[in-house]
Amino acid sequence: MIIQMIIWNIGRGEKAIERINNLVISNLLTRLWDADFKAIASCDFEDLLPRKGGYNFDQR
Repeated sequence: MIIQMIIWNIGRGEKAIERINNLVISNLLTRLWDADFKAIASCDFEDLLPRKGGYNFDQR
């Protein structure tokens, strides 16, 4: 089994930057899920992401 991990350290900042980060991460997660990858996002704004960032989505 091959496990790949992407770590993207995003700090909190201006609202415009936060919106762009949210959009970029949302698109990345969606593309990974569409390609049948298992992916989750762990961040302060995961509730704003599709499927709540992917972590325990079925249980939320």
